[in-house]
Amino acid sequence: MKKCIKNYSPHSIIILSLIIFSAMFIFNYFSPLEKSLIYYCNIDNRAWHWCEILISGLAIFYIFKIKSFNLKDLFTSILLGATVYLSQFGGIWYGYISAFVTIVSYYSACQIFRHYGQQNKFFDLKIKDTIKSFFIGTLYAIPFAMINNLAIYLANGHQTYDFSIFDILPQARNALAPGVSEEIIWHFFLLAFVTALFKGNIPKDKFTQILTYILAVVPHCLIHLPTTFITNPSMAVVTLIFTSVLFGFPMVYLVKNKNLQTSIGFHWAVDFIRFLFVI
Repeated sequence: MKKCIKNYSPHSIIILSLIIFSAMFIFNYFSPLEKSLIYYCNIDNRAWHWCEILISGLAIFYIFKIKSFNLKDLFTSILLGATVYLSQFGGIWYGYISAFVTIVSYYSACQIFRHYGQQNKFFDLKIKDTIKSFFIGTLYAIPFAMINNLAIYLANGHQTYDFSIFDILPQARNALAPGVSEEIIWHFFLLAFVTALFKGNIPKDKFTQILTYILAVVPHCLIHLPTTFITNPSMAVVTLIFTSVLFGFPMVYLVKNKNLQTSIGFHWAVDFIRFLFVI
C-alpha cells in the first residue's frame, strides 16, 4: 500500500478516496444484507458504519506507518471514545463501532499532526484553553443553530416537541456523541490525512483547498441521507447543499483554522439546540 501511495499525487489520492466512498455509498443501496453484528439493519446504518470502518482502516494504517507512541494521546482517545459510547442516543447510531473509530481516528490524527509539528495548532491545548475554545465554538454555533431549527420547523409542518427544562441535561449529554465522534472521525482525522499526503503543508491554491473541503464535508453530509435519496431525491439534494454549506464547511473551517476543541463546541451546540427544541 505504501508503494502504491507513492505512485500517485496527493490530489489523485484525494480524488481516489472520494471515488471509493462513492462506490461504497452506491453499493450500500444494492446490498442484500439486512442484519449483522454491526447493525446492517437498514441502509442508513450500513452507510454510516461501513464508512466509519473504512476510515478506521486508514487511521490504523497511519498509526503503523508513523510508528510513534504517546500515552497522553492514547488516554485522551480512550476517554473520548468512552464519552461517545456512554452519551449515545438512539441506541445503534453511536455504539461500540463509533466509539472504536473515534479512538483510532483521534490517536492516528494526533500522531500525524505531531509528526509534522502541528499539534499546538490543532489540538494540544492547555485545559484552560481547551475549555475556552469549546465555549467559543458554542457561541459561533448559535446563529447556525437558529437557522437549522427554523428550517426543520418549517420543513416538518410546524411540528416541534415542547420545550422542557428537564430535557436540558439529558440533551446536553446526547449531543456529546455526535459532537465528539463526527468532528474527530470526519473532520479532524480527514484533515490530518490530507496533511500527511502533502507532507505537513497543505497548499493554499484553490484546487487543493476545494478538494480538501469536499473530502471533509460532502461524504459526512451524504451518509445522513441514504433513505432520503430514495423517498425524496430533490429534498435529499437540497438537504445535502444546506448541511454542507451551513454546517460542514464551517466545522471543517474551525478545525483547520482554529482547533478541534472549537469545532466540537460548535457541533455540540448545534445538536444540543436541535435536540432541545426540535427533535
